[in-house]
Amino acid sequence: VCNDAAAVAAGRALHSTALNQSTTLLTSRCLTTYNHDVRTTLSLDDDVARLLEKESRRSGTSFKEVVNRFLRLGLMAATRPPRKAFVVTPRKLGLPPGLTYDNVEQLLDALEGPARR
Repeated sequence: VCNDAAAVAAGRALHSTALNQSTTLLTSRCLTTYNHDVRTTLSLDDDVARLLEKESRRSGTSFKEVVNRFLRLGLMAATRPPRKAFVVTPRKLGLPPGLTYDNVEQLLDALEGPARR
């Protein structure tokens, strides 16, 4: 609920002139939306309101569309089941019998063949 008396008064005035129309009013921290005689008021933190206004200007879409898009994205992400962690099990590969890392030249010849040169 919006506690900003000026915003509520402005919203009532706007609502009385815009019956049966979809109208959005944003004042400081209060977003008041009227849809076919149904009012929804959302109190936004200042930083969130700034980000939404910035995205609205960037995308060229209405403030209402931006709010709805990001609410949908957030709600869809919140309802997804958590992903199962991807676990890698390390295994020792070792060297073939008779080979060591002491003589790298011999090791490369045995693994890649003499044609590697």
